[in-house]
Amino acid sequence: MRLLVPLGLLVAVAVIGPLVAHLLRRRRPEERLFPAARLVPTAPPVARRRAHLEDRTLLLLRAIAILALALLAASPLVRCQRLALDRHGGASVALAIVIDDSMSMRAELPPGARRGGARTRFELAIVAARELAGSLRSGDATTIVLAGAPARVALAATQEASVVRAAIERIAQDGGGDRATDLDAAIALASAAIAELPQPDRRVVLLSDLADGNPAAAPLAELAGVHVEAPIEGLKAPPPQGLGDCALLAATPEGAGDAVRAKLSCTIEAVGQRAIEIVTVDDARLVVGRAAFPPNVPSAPQTFDVLVPVDVAKAGPLTPAAGKPRVHARIVGEKDAIATDDLAPVLGSATAPAIGVVVAEGGALEEIVATGGAPVLERGLGALQAGVPIRPISSVPDRETELAAFAGIAVDDPSGFGPETRMALARWIDAGGVLLLAVGPHAATPPLGSSFEPLLARPLKWERVQGPLGVDPKHAGPLGDGVEPASNLAPLGRAIIDREDESRFVVRAKFGNGAPLLLTRAQGQGELWLVTLPFSPELSDLPVRPSFLALLDAFVARARDRGAGARLTVGDAWTVGPSDAIDARILDERGNPLGEPLTGERSGDGRRVRPGKIGAWLVEVVPKGGSAHRDVRAVAPAPAEVDLRPRPLAPTIATAATSGLSRQTTELGPMLALFLVGLAAIELFARVLRLLFGAHPVEEGARESMPPAT
Repeated sequence: MRLLVPLGLLVAVAVIGPLVAHLLRRRRPEERLFPAARLVPTAPPVARRRAHLEDRTLLLLRAIAILALALLAASPLVRCQRLALDRHGGASVALAIVIDDSMSMRAELPPGARRGGARTRFELAIVAARELAGSLRSGDATTIVLAGAPARVALAATQEASVVRAAIERIAQDGGGDRATDLDAAIALASAAIAELPQPDRRVVLLSDLADGNPAAAPLAELAGVHVEAPIEGLKAPPPQGLGDCALLAATPEGAGDAVRAKLSCTIEAVGQRAIEIVTVDDARLVVGRAAFPPNVPSAPQTFDVLVPVDVAKAGPLTPAAGKPRVHARIVGEKDAIATDDLAPVLGSATAPAIGVVVAEGGALEEIVATGGAPVLERGLGALQAGVPIRPISSVPDRETELAAFAGIAVDDPSGFGPETRMALARWIDAGGVLLLAVGPHAATPPLGSSFEPLLARPLKWERVQGPLGVDPKHAGPLGDGVEPASNLAPLGRAIIDREDESRFVVRAKFGNGAPLLLTRAQGQGELWLVTLPFSPELSDLPVRPSFLALLDAFVARARDRGAGARLTVGDAWTVGPSDAIDARILDERGNPLGEPLTGERSGDGRRVRPGKIGAWLVEVVPKGGSAHRDVRAVAPAPAEVDLRPRPLAPTIATAATSGLSRQTTELGPMLALFLVGLAAIELFARVLRLLFGAHPVEEGARESMPPAT
């Protein structure tokens, strides 16, 4: 609080006046006659009761009134914690509020950073957003952007303050999410949303802890034409006692189901008594396995594994049943900054689904023999740097448990598959895998006992081509980013599939003569991709064209979206075909569904569900013309979200006190004036009561002047 006129406090000296007045207005002690006193000899009084102050309550009221009057004369101003828009010349504002709904915002606030009932970073961001919405005026335009990856617009620009407040309440009711943080995209999205608005004052208010997992990255900068402000320093305050965080990324069965491998990411200073427990999901909540953390856990965000032995007699099978997981893995021992990431369902899919590249069969094997290096398919997938592990494998696995480790598998010109491999592949695709087959002369001449059934019902053929054969630019599909119409992709020929099989596929890309180049077919929850050219540079020019990388990039994105079984990272999506239906519901610790299901939304060439919270999910897929299929899947946290260190800001971004939004200054004068009026009313009421129920001052004085009765 500061005072505009500090000398006004001198009025407080006048508080002595009522005290002096009450001291002067004293009465003599009241005398009472005692009949037996006539028998006692008269003697001069030695001591009498001292005179005393009257109406102490009125004296207190008057003293408070004078002190309040002195404070009013000093014109106090209070700097509140409440945010408000600082307008330039009273002009309207184009405002973009960026609310971070990532998992790091679930961290608890230290006591000194709490206000408005907020206990977590996300709750504090909501308090600040409500305050900003409360300061909106007519003519202001506001949009809301959420910074959890992927960044998205929660409310398009509007001039209705009531709509803004309602949107903030919906976000608050959702309780935040567990996504990764994408501050760069959020600021870019917010800036673009207000860049074309007519208001000259355009601002982006960043309500984030800035913990995007990149504390050493380049400072976060604002874009041209838009001013960015980060007014709440408390969002970056470390958790109480400097707590770090540990997150369970995945828990998968090991061996014969007698152990669980837990994958973790931590930022803690000391292990303490932390351990991993495996508990049943039923009402008994039996602990069927326990293992302590390793003694030396890296303090920087880094993943590590803990192998937990399981009592098979108590646990039973570890695979999900009846639409819920059988067991959970949880972190126990000592408290960390975020509690929601300490639990994960035990599921049988890979912790991080990879892309498998077959390198010891078909055209890939011939490439290795000829060049002595990795095949072009493996090198092309690695060059994408798509964030998905690329694993070379000698052959296609013939067991479902081995296939479950892969989101997608790419095979160059295989000569068919054996019976066990074909059945395992079919079930793997049904469960969400994506298979990429590049077919060539080897595929057209399979050995005895090998074929492509049930993926293809008819044999393939290899045909020589007369003249150059390039991609049709009008039907390039995923190859469109790097298509070169004049190029000859098939100098030695191309594969031809039977018309019966072609009718079961969707042609995604065509040659210049109209023949199919890329075909895809949804099968269950997965897909089959078929390329009618091999990937060997000896047989095709496709690998040396930019469209080759565009094709591989589309394949990797599709495999990642499909989920390849039971696990994906929060923010990614499960996808089905455009004619299929999909919905997903999150499960609680007992395996019971919570809230309303997420329904599939059309995206590109399919329907997509993008969960925003970690944990176990019950996913139901209904293929077109088929029966519903339900299974339990898991959404894992992003490892970078355990790093609670903030990213630096560019000097041009205003923070805290330098922000025009930082704090609102409130004048206490009107409130003090109302307080004085109230005091005057109370004093008047007290005097009326005294006149009605007590002795009048004149009557008291008259009684005191009367001689004692004889």
